Amino acid sequence: MSVHEIIAPRPGEVIIRPAGAVAPAADDVLVGLTTSLISTGTEVRCVLGDIDADTNWAEWVRYPFALGYSAAGRILAVGDAVRTLRVGQRVCGALAHRSQAIAAAGALTAIPDDISDTEAAWVVLARIAQVGVRRAALQLGERVVIIGAGIIGQLLTQFAALQGAAQVIVIDVAPRRLALALAHGATDALECDVADARPALQRCTAGALADVVFDATGEPAVLARATRLVRPLGRVVLIGDTTTPTRQTIGTRVVADSVAILGIHATMVPAEATPFNPWTPHAMDALFFRYLQRGRMRVADLVTHRYAPDLAPVVYGQLLEDRREFGGVVFDWPGAATDAVMPPAAR
Repeated sequence: MSVHEIIAPRPGEVIIRPAGAVAPAADDVLVGLTTSLISTGTEVRCVLGDIDADTNWAEWVRYPFALGYSAAGRILAVGDAVRTLRVGQRVCGALAHRSQAIAAAGALTAIPDDISDTEAAWVVLARIAQVGVRRAALQLGERVVIIGAGIIGQLLTQFAALQGAAQVIVIDVAPRRLALALAHGATDALECDVADARPALQRCTAGALADVVFDATGEPAVLARATRLVRPLGRVVLIGDTTTPTRQTIGTRVVADSVAILGIHATMVPAEATPFNPWTPHAMDALFFRYLQRGRMRVADLVTHRYAPDLAPVVYGQLLEDRREFGGVVFDWPGAATDAVMPPAAR
């Protein structure tokens, strides 16, 4: 079978093209993708290419740029030194939108039998959301606001509910995304621009505002507005990293209200567990799967669109134009195994 990959050859353009066959080195495995999830916010920004110099984006996005970083598949071949994984095993991890991909064996997570490939394809995004929730140090009974009901916002909604938030309030302009959030743990949904959200938030919190606000948008104008939605001594967590931080301001009352602004990036996780921080990627994946298995989280029903990879140019064109009607968007790769799992009653 020929190998294909989805790339942005230059800003504003997406293609699917043939790619060379690859073979695993000693510590690597070759994965045949079955399902890959589009990180709709991040990947759209990578395609647009509006990126400030001297940022992690400028270091990361170099054209031609391989799109995608969260996927599931089956192992086609293993390197001579690999002992922990085997051919035919289902795995997931930070894999690009590519029909066959090489990855270090240690960077992949085995998928439990009762987790579908569609669910497992969310694994890297679930890590990002977990890192953000831990950075916020949520406490029982706190009021949480999530700005942006994209896929990270949807995951934050569920994790915040699991952490015991008294209210999980989601702000977005897209009714479909807000409906998804309400079906997955949000207590309140505010359909408005964040610039107009303060009066509505005051009403639904009896004037208290939020203890914690997550900015999951990546839009530079949102930070200043987010700081007006949090109580004095509250926290604002930047989990949506803007590509243009030179356009970002902190707001007018950050110092006066003693507001903490916390940045967090998905790379800020330990490679090895320690007593200070046991939350390695594998540990976070295991927790995510456990929540799915017990029915405490759901992601399969967050998928609103599925496509064949050869439609990638059209799909990204639609996302560039207007993402509001999109929840989770996945590519089903040719040759993908049936996405069947144990019935819920057996979990």
